[in-house]
Amino acid sequence: MRYCRPGRFNRPPMQFGGLSWRSTHLDTLEKHFEAAMFDIYTRAKEEANYTASIFLQMLGDEGGVRTAKKLINAPNPSVGYTALWERDCLHLTVEAVVVGDARWHSLFDPSEIERAGRRLKQYGYQRRS
Repeated sequence: MRYCRPGRFNRPPMQFGGLSWRSTHLDTLEKHFEAAMFDIYTRAKEEANYTASIFLQMLGDEGGVRTAKKLINAPNPSVGYTALWERDCLHLTVEAVVVGDARWHSLFDPSEIERAGRRLKQYGYQRRS
């Protein structure tokens, strides 16, 4: 007795719910990245006494990766970036999270990682241990 008719489930191997392992992995990675973005929002509020309302709105509207790409690719640092710099809290910026954790590098173009690193360097960022 055959349960699957040939051609009916025409998916390549290593697929889950119609998604390939790679896209499933990236979806999971993006969710973890988004959680990291919400974490820096919370930490900025607690550690720097800075409420990043616009950032929070962007996360809700665009998601973590799109928000980070917009901020990194902007010609000038955001108001939030500047506010965190003024408070000596650049470790709580999107740029620091992206540059400082290799887990996220596959979500960004090398030029975006480089741009984020350049911005941090311009503002005198010293990675905390």
